[in-house]
Amino acid sequence: GVKMEKNGRVIVDEYSRTSQPSIFAIGDVTERIALTPVALMEGMAMAKTMFGEAPTKPDHENVPSAVFSQPPIGTCGLTEAEAATKYGSVDVYITKFKPMKHTMPTGRGEQEKILMKMIVVSEGFEGA
Repeated sequence: GVKMEKNGRVIVDEYSRTSQPSIFAIGDVTERIALTPVALMEGMAMAKTMFGEAPTKPDHENVPSAVFSQPPIGTCGLTEAEAATKYGSVDVYITKFKPMKHTMPTGRGEQEKILMKMIVVSEGFEGA
């Protein structure tokens, strides 16, 4: 049979193959990122692998995520600490602004603000 983790998730290799070479597993049944867009990307990589275009590994780097809270929160990419560890030197840009939907009179324009933090590899880093 197909090998499983103790928590019930299906064990897969880097190409989404299970312990049975003819069986693939993607999405929430694996011990990877449980987000619908990630499962779609894994499915596309699996199809390329299965149907001969080329063996393709799913790319789980820089997957965006969101928390539907008040205020809403979203992230994509490395944290500041992870980027500094990986690249040595990073520049950090922070800005605040009013969301476009509140530029018209909505009654909440002064209450609704966005904070954006962007982490960029510093100039001069080879390979960036």
